Amino acid sequence: MAIDHLLEQLLDRIRHDPDLRRQLAQLLFGRELAQLADQLAQLASLVRSLAESTQQGFQLLAERSSLVERELATLRRVVGELAEQQRATTAQITALTERMERVEGQIAQMTAEVALLALSVQRLDDR
Repeated sequence: MAIDHLLEQLLDRIRHDPDLRRQLAQLLFGRELAQLADQLAQLASLVRSLAESTQQGFQLLAERSSLVERELATLRRVVGELAEQQRATTAQITALTERMERVEGQIAQMTAEVALLALSVQRLDDR
């Protein structure tokens, strides 16, 4: 029974003493295998960090994508407004060109009338 008691004390100490557990693991499994748990914990930490960084990257990408979409919508609206202004300007130029052609026709007609009047005045003067 004393051996059972000593064995129970040893097991209890192993359960509660992390340093003793580490020493036993190194003794039983070798240093590399005993350090595997710590290395796995470090790896898990690195994976969590990478996952957080990746998530942040995706979030930043989504925010930038949203900004680009808003800016693109603004540019489309501005281009539409400019196209409408261009159509209005083209219509105004067409109307002005037609008016100018009418005015040129009127000027030609008035020039002919002035020439006739000048001829009439010349004839009157000659009498």
